[in-house]
Amino acid sequence: ALSLPLSLPSSSHQTPHHMFSFERLELHPLLHRHSVREYCAKAGIRVEAFGSVVQMESSELLHSDIVAAIAARYQKTPAQVLLRWAVQQGLHVVPKSTNPVHMQ
Repeated sequence: ALSLPLSLPSSSHQTPHHMFSFERLELHPLLHRHSVREYCAKAGIRVEAFGSVVQMESSELLHSDIVAAIAARYQKTPAQVLLRWAVQQGLHVVPKSTNPVHMQ
């Protein structure tokens, strides 16, 4: 886990410093990692998800029939469905892309 200082302004113009930690984990509907997430929640560690759309060298979920059916039902892309899953799990998600259109 990585710890970073977080500065929050107060009404007295002083800046109290708080520390928060986060753990970056590969998380997606095929890899929940419940025990690690439970530990992080108890320890006050925020979880950042990677691999929510394209998993380590595989795009199995992105091209899954189940994800495609859900995407069609809600008129969304498969990537949007997978990102929504992560957000609904309470995860912090930082999607990766090298495509300028996808970054907008």
